Amino acid sequence: MSNQNNKLDNIYLMRLFNAIVRGGSFAAAAEALEISTSKASKDIQFLEQQLGTSLLKRTTRRLQVTDSGNDFHRRAEQIIALHQQMLDSLDKQKRCVSGELRLTAPKLWGEEVLTPAIIAFKQAYPEVILVADYSDCRRDLILGNIHIGFRSAEAAPEDYIARPICEDASVLCASAAYLSSREAPQHIQQLRQHSCITYGNQLSSLETWEFGEGRELIRCDIQGQLCFNSKRAALTAVRQGLGIAKMPAYMVADDLSQGRLVQVLPQQPLKSSRFYALYTQRREESALVNQFIGFVCDYLARQQQSLNAD
Repeated sequence: MSNQNNKLDNIYLMRLFNAIVRGGSFAAAAEALEISTSKASKDIQFLEQQLGTSLLKRTTRRLQVTDSGNDFHRRAEQIIALHQQMLDSLDKQKRCVSGELRLTAPKLWGEEVLTPAIIAFKQAYPEVILVADYSDCRRDLILGNIHIGFRSAEAAPEDYIARPICEDASVLCASAAYLSSREAPQHIQQLRQHSCITYGNQLSSLETWEFGEGRELIRCDIQGQLCFNSKRAALTAVRQGLGIAKMPAYMVADDLSQGRLVQVLPQQPLKSSRFYALYTQRREESALVNQFIGFVCDYLARQQQSLNAD
C-alpha cells in the first residue's frame, strides 16, 4: 500500500476492512464509521486493487474473508493498535509538558531567530509559561534562576552544560547598486578602498573584521564611513547602497537569496561561532528543558532546510 496517489488514508482503510470483518457486512461497517455503504464498498475495492489481491468473496447472501483477508485483518489489528498507542503517547507527552521556562538570549538573535521558535513551541505546548529575557549582558543562570541561556561562543563554555544549537556566521555584504558603481574587492586589503559601515560602541567607528579560523586567522581593522551601535540600522544603510558591512548571516539570508544584497569576498569567509544552549547541572534531567532545546534545534534546522531549498 505504498502508492499514495489516492486521497485515502491507510489507517482508515485498515479500520474500514476490520469493521467489515467484525460487523459481517458493508452496511454495519459504514454505520460504525459514519460513511455511506457505497463509499465503503468503493474504498475496499480500491484497497484490493492497491494490494493486488482479493480480501473478500462477495456472494448474494454473505461476505467471506479470504486467506489474504484474514492475514491482512490480523496485521491491520496490530498496526492500528500501535498507531493508537503512538497517538496516546504523543497526547500524554503534550499534556505533560507544562510549567514555567525562563530563558535568556542575546538581544538581536533572540528577537530575530529565537522568538519564532518560542511562538511555535507555545502553540504546540500551550500549558507552558515562557519568560524570555533578551539582553547582551551575560546573565548568571544560577543567580537569575534561569533555566536556559543561549550564547554565541567559539567553543562550548565550560562553566555550564552546553548543547550546540546552530551556527553563528557573519557575511560581508553590499547592495547590488553599490557594487555596480565600483569594482568589488578581490582581497581583504582592498576593503580599505571602499566605503564601509561598521558596528561600534562608545562612539568609535573602528571595527576589526576577522577572516578564517585558528592559525590562519587574518585580522583587518576597518574604519567606518558610517558607524552604528545597531545592526538593524547598519542593515538599513547597506540596503540603501551606502557601503559594505559585516552582518549576521541570519539577518541577511533573505536579502542575499532574493538578490537585494550581494556577498562580498565569498572566497574569504569570516570567522564564525556557534550558538549554544546553556543550563546547569540541576536542570540536566528537566523534561521541559530538554523538550524545549530539542524543539528549537529541530525548528531552526527546518528553517535552514527551507532557506536552502529556496
